[in-house]
Amino acid sequence: MAVASASASASAAPSTGHLSAPPPAEPAPSAKGGRVTKGDETAVLLEPRYTPFQLAECSAFSKSKLSPKHWASLSPVQKAKYQAYTSPSAAILNCVAHSEKRIDGLIKEEKKRVSEDIAGIKARMVRAEDTSLVGPAAARRRMQKRHQEETEAKNMDLQALIEGQRSSFDAIRLKEYLLSKQTQAAGRPLNDKDRRRVEMLLSL
Repeated sequence: MAVASASASASAAPSTGHLSAPPPAEPAPSAKGGRVTKGDETAVLLEPRYTPFQLAECSAFSKSKLSPKHWASLSPVQKAKYQAYTSPSAAILNCVAHSEKRIDGLIKEEKKRVSEDIAGIKARMVRAEDTSLVGPAAARRRMQKRHQEETEAKNMDLQALIEGQRSSFDAIRLKEYLLSKQTQAAGRPLNDKDRRRVEMLLSL
């Protein structure tokens, strides 16, 4: 019984040789990237691209030069002038970082939409150019076909007229003078501008 009571008292007595380590403190919010756990809520902290204004040594907006009483007497607008040169809290920096991330996403979407619009406009311009070239080409083919038909009809009429002559000598002379020949009209050559103008007139 004495040994049991002695061991119980020894176990109950505090140990003076080694002190137990205190529980780890909760991480403080930081402006750097990471996670901060508070209770059951976990907030993701991003690193914003925001930096406060640089305060000069001789600046009149140094908060350290004011007494607590003077600081309390300032209006919110006056306090904002001093706070513009101090680093904001981690919560505000986190909001700024999330806003920057959201704005970056909107800018990417806008750039994507603009690039798609430009690609669509270029495709429509190519189709319109192809369509504008189809009309003059079809007009040229129609004119060539019409000229060929007229030439063939004229040659047939001349051939019938030649065959109706009284003698072969008269037929040869008539054929020599009346048979249509392909003659090239003299004139200055057409440049690209004139050719486009003619093609546009033919396509009307």
